[in-house]
Amino acid sequence: MSTEKDKRIAHIVQKGKTVERQIQALRDFLAGDSPDPTNAKLRSTNLSSLFNEYSRNIDELANLQSDHPQIAALPEVENNYYQVVSAVRKLQGAEPSAQSTLLNTSNLTFTEQNDLPKLPEIRVATFSGDQNEWVAWKHSFVALVHERPNTSNFVKHSLLIGYLSGLAKGIIKHLPPSEANYSIVWKELCNAFDQKRIVINEHIDAILTLPKLFEAKEDSLSNLLSLARQHVNMLKQLDIVVNEEFMIRILERCLPTSVVSRWQDRLVANKLPKLDELFSFIQNTIFSLHQLGTLPSSSRKRPADKSNHAKSKVAKHEARSLVTTTADDKKHSKKSSPKCNEAHHLFVCPIFRDKMQHQEKRTFVNQNKLCRNCLYAHTFPYKSDKRCKTCGKAHHTLLHADKGSKSSDNTSNGANASSSSTPQS
Repeated sequence: MSTEKDKRIAHIVQKGKTVERQIQALRDFLAGDSPDPTNAKLRSTNLSSLFNEYSRNIDELANLQSDHPQIAALPEVENNYYQVVSAVRKLQGAEPSAQSTLLNTSNLTFTEQNDLPKLPEIRVATFSGDQNEWVAWKHSFVALVHERPNTSNFVKHSLLIGYLSGLAKGIIKHLPPSEANYSIVWKELCNAFDQKRIVINEHIDAILTLPKLFEAKEDSLSNLLSLARQHVNMLKQLDIVVNEEFMIRILERCLPTSVVSRWQDRLVANKLPKLDELFSFIQNTIFSLHQLGTLPSSSRKRPADKSNHAKSKVAKHEARSLVTTTADDKKHSKKSSPKCNEAHHLFVCPIFRDKMQHQEKRTFVNQNKLCRNCLYAHTFPYKSDKRCKTCGKAHHTLLHADKGSKSSDNTSNGANASSSSTPQS
């Protein structure tokens, strides 16, 4: 019995090789100079008869040996067959416009299509049953296989088995490839993984647990940006509207303090940024870090001449004579808020920013000898180009007072002394 089965398999394989040779022969004939339409028609008719018989034999081969390589080769054979048959039909009664050499594959003759550069084959990734990968994998499989024209359900079923592994493959392994079984196994697979609520919750959870970064490094920022974009895009594919303000705030809390500071400097107090703006900012930061990383070490630090070296010594001496380092100064140098001692700058401190009145903020800045422009404690004199984003004057936006308020005209001597970094207008 086994011998008869092997003989039948060998016979079907031989039929397949005959079809492939006939396809190539017709292709070579069409590629020649002025192929005869009648001759091409006869060749095409004979090839069609062979191909139809071969297609029926493949169904039989699947029952005899479902993992035979000839089954996996069927899509390519089908594609080559339909190409040459289409070229013959165009040769039979094509309008002159059909011979156009415009780069439009629907209007090209077979010979012209043969001259186009061959694109690399696009393959569907293997799906193992990971719920986070289901949406992207399903879209890929539907586009490349499920909705592919001129492809039998038997072939689609065979390809589906090859693109699954693990838990996903176990769901459909009870039915062998066939024309009738494909629609059944596809429905079972979709029922198992098309659990929209669970998928949505998993992507939201992933966004809420994005990693917190403490240093601005190219690799870690790239990973954060990739994860954020991936989960946002997956939610959009599931028809979920992502709240941009919510997403921006989550990312701001994940970014290192140095990156958040530069991001805040770009913002206007009364205008909400867009999520794409933050994505672009992070991408530009990654690019800058990459560029710095490719520079030779000698070019990252400017060589200081003797005059600059002498000036730096004088500056250090003056700094020592003007400023006494205290315990509070050390805290500020470690980027902790002088108001609450938490690990953030004063201008993002929720107590200072949201809970203190305007005059209280000014008094606090004066008492702690902070610069009115940047809200840091540093040596003076110190020049800064930072200005209020509301009025453009030389003070921080958080210290801005509307016209008519008492505090707008009340400038403390202590504040003037501590913020002599820039003249007040």
